[in-house]
Amino acid sequence: MFKSHSFGPNWSEVVYLWVAFQVTNNFNSNDKLSAKGHPKCVGQWIARARSQKWRPTYANLDIVSKFQEPFWDWWANLQPEDCMGGSEDGIEDLRHEPDGHLVQIHPSTDVNWECLKTYLGKNGLVSVMVALFFWSVGVEALPQTTHHERARYKEAQKELTFAMGDASYALQSMLI
Repeated sequence: MFKSHSFGPNWSEVVYLWVAFQVTNNFNSNDKLSAKGHPKCVGQWIARARSQKWRPTYANLDIVSKFQEPFWDWWANLQPEDCMGGSEDGIEDLRHEPDGHLVQIHPSTDVNWECLKTYLGKNGLVSVMVALFFWSVGVEALPQTTHHERARYKEAQKELTFAMGDASYALQSMLI
């Protein structure tokens, strides 16, 4: 499922880190992430036996209310207490790599990620990956014909890049 689309280097990185996290921990866990506030599409996907082919409806999509806001609310609830948040809009937390893609900059803090390390397997961080995947498909589905639509697309891409960077940072931190 995660390899069915190419969303660029940020997506490739978060998928790679998620797989490395799962392999390093032998996919062993019966723990499950809190469903409180997760994007509706994650619950719908789980209800469909985690179908590799199912996708949410993207017609007349409000990307912010359907994916962005629910993801950030849920993701914030999953964070360790000592995890420091970045800026409100993420602008100063992103930088361009030499190849042009955006990456997230995180302060070097000593965060205890143990609370997320137990969430392996089918009830764990795969739900975060699914939320990012569906959000990515939604962003790619946005029209880009008018100036307003292109600006909306760029803003959605920026927010999604920030989310992928945050997930990559958390996964990388748990691999250390």
